[in-house]
Amino acid sequence: MADDPVVAEIHKIRAELLEQYGGLDGYLRHLEDVQRELQSRIVTREPRRPSALARKVS
Repeated sequence: MADDPVVAEIHKIRAELLEQYGGLDGYLRHLEDVQRELQSRIVTREPRRPSALARKVS
């Protein structure tokens, strides 16, 4: 299979992030910190009720 430059770049960036944050656990802690910092910007909506079914249910 030919080398895909996009996939290669994704693998490179993933390795850099894991190295920067000390592995997967460190990266996940970083994401949790970012989520806490941006909590006021997160938008949540009420769930929508499903619309009536268009087909007959037997």
